[in-house]
Amino acid sequence: MTARLVPAAEELLAQVKVLKPRATWLVGEPDGFNRVRSLRFDRKTSKWLDPLLQAASDTRVHSTGDDDGRLWVNFVPDARADLRTPFPLAQAAAVLYGKSGQDGGGPSSSSDEDD
Repeated sequence: MTARLVPAAEELLAQVKVLKPRATWLVGEPDGFNRVRSLRFDRKTSKWLDPLLQAASDTRVHSTGDDDGRLWVNFVPDARADLRTPFPLAQAAAVLYGKSGQDGGGPSSSSDEDD
């Protein structure tokens, strides 16, 4: 049986793909139920996404962490991870950066370099 991402992770990835098409990520190891509950993003995406997730305080996210500049996102081990509602990334960007949020916002950056 193939391991599957929890729906909250699928939703976050769908939003990231739209807002940051060049983003890359890795998936974590499956749990005992063959569900993957963690993602790791590239450095550039991490720099953009980490403050948005922190500001959003979404209950589907159990924890986040930094691995050499790469953001790990771990999803909760309960039914909240099955929710497919959008993450409030645009709203968080508006609060943090004063942008309307259609592009996901983010701090100004002169570098276009990925990892």
